[in-house]
Amino acid sequence: MKNYIMIVSIILISIFSFAKANAATFSCGADVSWLPQMEAKGYKFYDDNGVQKDCLQILKEHGINSIRLRVWVNRPLQ
Repeated sequence: MKNYIMIVSIILISIFSFAKANAATFSCGADVSWLPQMEAKGYKFYDDNGVQKDCLQILKEHGINSIRLRVWVNRPLQ
């Protein structure tokens, strides 16, 4: 029984160590596809201190390191 508990403990410690070591490799992202339209309509973005800043800068300061950008193509139907 002691060996079983020790083996399970070693496995759990290994899993948590691996997860912690790889935490820096995870992406933290946001969809900013509508940002140009929002800015064109006059939306303003403020940081935690109430200072107006660029939206992408605010996202970067909050740990966002990836963005999703959807692209639309306007072509006439044929």
